Amino acid sequence: MNLMIVDDDKRVVDSIVESLNWQEIGVSRTLIANNVGKAIEILQIYPIHVLLTDIEMSQGSGLELLEWIRNQKLPMKCIVLSSYAKFSYAQKAIELGVSEYLLKPVRLRELAETIRRVVSTIPVVDEDQKNDLYIKILKGHDDSAKYLKSGIAQKMIPKKTEYMRLYLFRIYPKNYNEKRVAKKDEILDFTIRNVLKEFFGERGIPLETIVQNNEIEWYAMIKEDISHKTAVYQLKDCICQTISPNVLIYVSNSFPLQNILEFKEEMEEIAEKYLPGNAGVLAVQECAESNWERSVAPWDQWMTDACGMSDLKSLADLMKRYLEKINGEAFFPVKWLQNFRKKLVWMVYRLLEQYHMVFSHIFDNEEYDEYYDCAIYSVNHMMGFIDWLFTRMERNKGNNTRKEMIAEAIKRYIGEHLADDLSRKQIAEVMYMSEDYVGKIFIGAEGKSISTYVMEQRMELAKKDLEQTSLPVSQIAMISGYHNFSYFSKTFRDYTGYTPNEYRARALMEKKK
Repeated sequence: MNLMIVDDDKRVVDSIVESLNWQEIGVSRTLIANNVGKAIEILQIYPIHVLLTDIEMSQGSGLELLEWIRNQKLPMKCIVLSSYAKFSYAQKAIELGVSEYLLKPVRLRELAETIRRVVSTIPVVDEDQKNDLYIKILKGHDDSAKYLKSGIAQKMIPKKTEYMRLYLFRIYPKNYNEKRVAKKDEILDFTIRNVLKEFFGERGIPLETIVQNNEIEWYAMIKEDISHKTAVYQLKDCICQTISPNVLIYVSNSFPLQNILEFKEEMEEIAEKYLPGNAGVLAVQECAESNWERSVAPWDQWMTDACGMSDLKSLADLMKRYLEKINGEAFFPVKWLQNFRKKLVWMVYRLLEQYHMVFSHIFDNEEYDEYYDCAIYSVNHMMGFIDWLFTRMERNKGNNTRKEMIAEAIKRYIGEHLADDLSRKQIAEVMYMSEDYVGKIFIGAEGKSISTYVMEQRMELAKKDLEQTSLPVSQIAMISGYHNFSYFSKTFRDYTGYTPNEYRARALMEKKK
């Protein structure tokens, strides 16, 4: 069963999603829309069985959504969860066939029981049973064989069937260090399903199922088609353009459906051992027909070359050219890339020692760990890791200057960007240093934190504008780097002892004297 929550109050939505035991309630997937427009988009793609919606939202009414659902004759149960006990709302909701009308705040136990009761009234159709069965087979791990046997016994999976082909998609975020959260995952899953259904539908290739395996992996199963070999490369390009350029696709051999577990296991073993080359697509058959061999990368030579190079960027470019040749292969072992990463880190420590640099002064541990983990996703990720490492080392190679000079550079940057984001993390990125090290240098040289210094400079700029211009206070707040007017006013009063308007009035009086 799929349930969608439509509410523009993020706190309410997060509380519901995180607190309820959805599996126990009978819900296999929860989707979220923060406005009516987004809800309609999802409803046009996903089969939704239960809708949980607010009424008054910033971008449209839940009653309008309910009316649209009924006009479209979508077969779903609807529950209203509203802050308003207006009779007119409840009356209209009843006219539109709402199953339950609950008032906020609602106890989570009561909400769970209501959803469970509504779910129990929804008849299970064959298509839903089949989709649930595929989820259990493809994600069931130890129980997969049991679910497959059950599917055959119920004749949902016939013993004699057309041949199938299984795809495994690995889709990484567009940005190298982008962190996924639950809501982004749902949007991504929604987009992937939309792209796959449209792509295969346009080519007349029957799409049997789509199952999300984890935050970066999806299975798709299609009925065997002679055009799939050319279609898969077109599909890869389509995903790159629509979703993310960082996509890898593994393709199984064709199989009768009752043998799905055997061929799934074979494909997963290949996915664990090998990475596709630049084409981004790897068929199981290719690995069975080839023995991949590659000599060890010339690390000693690269280390020797580093001594004669004017900058570390040249060394990074040399290493990336070598990796591009590797990426030109149809595929290569994951272990090879893991070993490359190990030797790369060894080289970085040698270079740090050679240039008298300290690791913790340049790299933040959390960010470094993120890049390190992602580096073996693909050759492109490894090249991104190299760029990040060597750019930071190059920018710090001559940084044996006095700490006071670094602090002056930070102050100069702050003075030129008072209206921008001036968090310690942002400043550390600009300086190509670790966040902790930048903070320690500044406190040591100036006797105050970066955040305190930024606040003081912004307040001094605001004072100057209040004294010398007739600009509205709200505009002065923006110029001073404050997008929250209330916070600006409070900070200004704490700093000067006056509100912005009081300060301006006093300044005008002083001029008249």
